[in-house]
Amino acid sequence: MRLVFEHQEKHASQWATIGSIASHINYTAKTVRKGYARQSGTAANTGPLQFGA
Repeated sequence: MRLVFEHQEKHASQWATIGSIASHINYTAKTVRKGYARQSGTAANTGPLQFGA
């Protein structure tokens, strides 16, 4: 999701960025994260991003 990339520097973490965007578009952070991970993996041909340890 382009919004996550564009707004990452405004927030302390990627999760904070996702949460902020989600609240503005009336989605849950989990839904935005899934779309972001899916789109990022597809764009880079590397598979979905891994969150957490």
